[in-house]
Amino acid sequence: MIIKLVSKENEWNRIYESMPEFIGKIYYSFNYFEALRANNEGTPSAVYFKTENGFIFYPFLIKNIPNLLAQGYADIESPYGYGGPVIIGCDEKDILQYRQEYVNLMREQRVIAEFVRFSPFLPINEALKGAYELSINRKTVCIQLNDSFAEVIKGCTGARKRNYKRACRDLYLETNFEINQAKNIFKNLYTKNMNRLEADNYYYFSDNYFDKLLELHAENISLNIVCTHDRTPVAAGIFLKDSVSVHYHLGASDLAYKEMQPASFLILNTAKEAIGEQKKAFHLGGGLSKECDDKLFRFKRRFSDQVLNFYIGKKVYDIDKYNQISKNWQKITGKIPEIHLHYHNL
Repeated sequence: MIIKLVSKENEWNRIYESMPEFIGKIYYSFNYFEALRANNEGTPSAVYFKTENGFIFYPFLIKNIPNLLAQGYADIESPYGYGGPVIIGCDEKDILQYRQEYVNLMREQRVIAEFVRFSPFLPINEALKGAYELSINRKTVCIQLNDSFAEVIKGCTGARKRNYKRACRDLYLETNFEINQAKNIFKNLYTKNMNRLEADNYYYFSDNYFDKLLELHAENISLNIVCTHDRTPVAAGIFLKDSVSVHYHLGASDLAYKEMQPASFLILNTAKEAIGEQKKAFHLGGGLSKECDDKLFRFKRRFSDQVLNFYIGKKVYDIDKYNQISKNWQKITGKIPEIHLHYHNL
């Protein structure tokens, strides 16, 4: 059995390509992590654990603790989206050994804490559950694409069907924007949406992030823009793709055109596009919170009755150092911690 850190592109890609296809695999790709590096979210790294039965691959972002709070320490976080360890062919004994070796490796790297966003499409192995403080963060919605587009429409609520029919008279997907023009259209719509929602700073992304994200291979990303017939952009979405699935990564619409239902039009036409590419699932994600009456979740829920649990996991490796850093952060900021890795928000 061996365990090691992987950070070089060639080795990462070799492991990635050796994994079977699964829903959400795109979130494990090296190029996606490079976009997050460009957004100053940390350094891409991964743990690779090899046994005679198979392997475990777990990529994450490693980030240094601010020097003002402590020097020489770091923490790790899975990316915006979905992650967690991918287990290929390992038995329970292998996984328990992985847990032990993984903790030792984290301590060697002076990692004090960890935050994981587990993929709702990969079951959390029982042997791994004891390693984290697990909780359901929110529920997410998925549209199955095994049948025709007519079946997707059939799975929508009555109001959503009527809204889409009306939207088809007023809107269309514009595919002829030059890439930088399309990027700027998306950014403008997205920023206006985030401002209106008074979203947390975490949901704003840098120009470097969008530039790097749009460098993904064409088969791994779509930037779809909905326009009125006078070519006015009214909604846009960035969708990540792997060989079997599509994921609604980021999206926005113009509130002034709400009556035209551009967001519904965007989702359903992207579903139609995905069916044409022979994808099996279209993951819409969840709402802005775990509340059942969350507006965004209720909007997405009207496209499908398939709801999945999205779990997060927390872990502290050095409780004394974690508490010391947290207390220093609270003294400096005068704030009470609300998230696990709060001390990066200085």
